[in-house]
Amino acid sequence: MADPSFTNAGDLKEFIATRLARISHRLPEGDEPIGETTMREVRFLCELTRLAGDAPVPPTRQRSMIPALLALTLVCITVLVFVRLPSIRVDIDLLCSGLRFRTSTPIELTGVSAISLLEANELAPIVLENPATLEPTQLGAPIELRPEDAGSLTLSSVTIPAGAMVSLHTTANEGTWRLQIEHRDASISATARGRVQVAAHEFAQQLEFGRGSPILLRATRTDSPRLGLFLTPQRAESLLTASVIPVEQIAFEEPVQNASPGVVGVIRGDTSSVIVGSVFNVALGGRELALKKRDAVQVSLATGYLRELRLEPAGLRLSLTAEATELLVGRAGGLQSLRPSYLEWLAQRHGLQLAWGSVAWMFGLLVGGVKWWQGANA
Repeated sequence: MADPSFTNAGDLKEFIATRLARISHRLPEGDEPIGETTMREVRFLCELTRLAGDAPVPPTRQRSMIPALLALTLVCITVLVFVRLPSIRVDIDLLCSGLRFRTSTPIELTGVSAISLLEANELAPIVLENPATLEPTQLGAPIELRPEDAGSLTLSSVTIPAGAMVSLHTTANEGTWRLQIEHRDASISATARGRVQVAAHEFAQQLEFGRGSPILLRATRTDSPRLGLFLTPQRAESLLTASVIPVEQIAFEEPVQNASPGVVGVIRGDTSSVIVGSVFNVALGGRELALKKRDAVQVSLATGYLRELRLEPAGLRLSLTAEATELLVGRAGGLQSLRPSYLEWLAQRHGLQLAWGSVAWMFGLLVGGVKWWQGANA
């Protein structure tokens, strides 16, 4: 009889059952004795049956979870190290020489002191009435208003509609600022008192405005409406103050133009207007980054509020609180994102560190308790 081979206990039992069925067909009828060969085979099958019952059942081999856990750990670490937060909260305090921003709601800038010179070079024609003769005169750009010794000129308010782009920059003339508002509904209200020199195209006259007469300047009525003027305040720190200005876009830049070498003409562009300042990264516990002169600051706003906007002799002082989807700082060609990775962010959250440490300790305690229980009941 060939020596059979079996892969498991089920095959052995099936073999025994098959052989017993075949032996039953060979048993003699009546009282005839069973042959020696049949008896040896029966004893052999009985021994196999006993061995099959005594043999230990091999345990089912379980797949190890270690490779899967290792792969999951590597993926989590990669995400924490290389994936940055979608947005961050920042506070930016700057002294700069120029600023551009787009308003999200209508605002009005007030609190303006006397102005020694107002020159409007982009505006719709205005009708100015001579207070002495009541004769109206239509004046077109450019218009210059300069108060004499016995007169005064005050910029009463600056009305900026929602969605308007506002530019405010220093000029080559110290103490003079250029203000430009790009919106058809933009307007600036001024008040003239006493003697004021008025000059425009083919018009130059000194007018006596008495106790005060309002002058309203409006944006041009072109395809790209804008209102642009040069302001020389007597006290720069009192010009264009506002408590909170909601903004949806902002840029700390100023226009520049340089002579083109070898070619007649100029090259125009923008450069950083930062003089000095700091960036406080609220997402990293208020970590401060000091800014040097001409450092570039590029911010993409989700929401933003100018909480301070004030002119100073050295430049424009501002404070911006924002939720930014991106913030790049540095020199041109080497800007660095200040959006931290999730790992950096977690490292600053001490409460989260304590929570995760507690969870890990409890998990280790639970695993140790389960192993002890299994060992005690083995």
